[in-house]
Amino acid sequence: MNLEDLKRLSVKELRELASGNGVTGVAALSKEQLLVKLSAVFASRQPQHGAAPTGGVPVPTAQPQGASGSAPSAPYVQKGPDPGLPIPDRYGRDRLVLMVQDPFHVFAYWEVSADTLARARAAAGANYTTVLLLDTGNGVESREVDLAGGNYYLSVAPSGSYVAKLALR
Repeated sequence: MNLEDLKRLSVKELRELASGNGVTGVAALSKEQLLVKLSAVFASRQPQHGAAPTGGVPVPTAQPQGASGSAPSAPYVQKGPDPGLPIPDRYGRDRLVLMVQDPFHVFAYWEVSADTLARARAAAGANYTTVLLLDTGNGVESREVDLAGGNYYLSVAPSGSYVAKLALR
């Protein structure tokens, strides 16, 4: 991966890539710092003299006369599958999904578009709290949530039926 490929990635994608390649302290690094560190990582992995340029099987090198037969060989470089395009963080749709984790827990995740959020904030006024409303059939429970977080785990009673809504109050 070259510098131009890296520049096209978001900071989140760069941090994930850096973490996966052994770079430490990525949470505190800026995009430029991540680009420098990742460029160094990928530059150090460029094929060395005698290594196969396209990856796969290393090219054997001739041994100098008089050298022992147990000289280390070039490391095998395994080429992985093409990862394709990165998965987007958002799809631009307003939605809230509940998924059963086990009989006592439900996982809620959501996405709210910027337009919808702006309209809701304008209607709610300056002082608002984001809540997840859970209709349990016996009443409505409200839980304060971080709208930017995008998800929340809920403890629920087993054998229940639930409906959820996001609201600003």
